[in-house]
Amino acid sequence: MNYEDLMLKYARENDIEEYIELLQAMMMQESGGQGNDPMQSSECEFNTQFEKKPNAINNPEYSIQVGIQYFAKCLKQANVTSIKDEKGIFLALQSYNYGIGYIKYVEQTDKQYTYQNAIAFSQKCKKEYNVSVYGDSKYVYHVLRYYTDTSLVDDWLELYR
Repeated sequence: MNYEDLMLKYARENDIEEYIELLQAMMMQESGGQGNDPMQSSECEFNTQFEKKPNAINNPEYSIQVGIQYFAKCLKQANVTSIKDEKGIFLALQSYNYGIGYIKYVEQTDKQYTYQNAIAFSQKCKKEYNVSVYGDSKYVYHVLRYYTDTSLVDDWLELYR
């Protein structure tokens, strides 16, 4: 909550003001609002001031600026129409964690976010990049734990039944 004014400033700049509570939930998942890179946006394409490695950003305001700009791009790429567009929101959220490549993957496979294609994408990337972990396949769930609009949470849980 200490960053609410900054988050609102950059959300307005990126025309995603209606997503402020979701952005706050994302920050809680990313860092609990702690540290100098609270949006964990060091590896983001919009980070032009610091190395592109985890926690390289050492300026919380810059992290917020970059993270919100990137989430705005995720929303646009996922064709999200409003905060009530649950399927689009889920796709944009998972893309914030995995990168925009996940949206392209979904367009070629299931055409929408599913927990199953989030797992499949992570498996594909682990093999492709020869790493043991690639992102958080439960990122949507982990973010929504902190989100106050329970309708999105209920809809997300339906995906697991």
